[in-house]
Amino acid sequence: DVLELMKKRLDAFCRDELAAYGLDRTPVTEIMVATGVPCQEILKTAAKVKADMIIMGKSTTSFLGNVVMGTTARRVSRLTDIPLLLVPNRKD
Repeated sequence: DVLELMKKRLDAFCRDELAAYGLDRTPVTEIMVATGVPCQEILKTAAKVKADMIIMGKSTTSFLGNVVMGTTARRVSRLTDIPLLLVPNRKD
């Protein structure tokens, strides 16, 4: 199943990132993969799980993208009262 494969790859990525910073703990309690309109799915899931915070990756390929946040992050930030943390790509 494609969604299950994505979850496994995300879990491996999180573990690799933690290891790269010398952290051996696993703060990620659950990885969710959904299909649909990104902003709507993020907000729906955050409400469903009563999230304390929404953490989104920020990856851009343009200069302008480094100045302003992406479309999905901007929409999420406008439509939620939940704190939002944008994490830049290491290359940004």
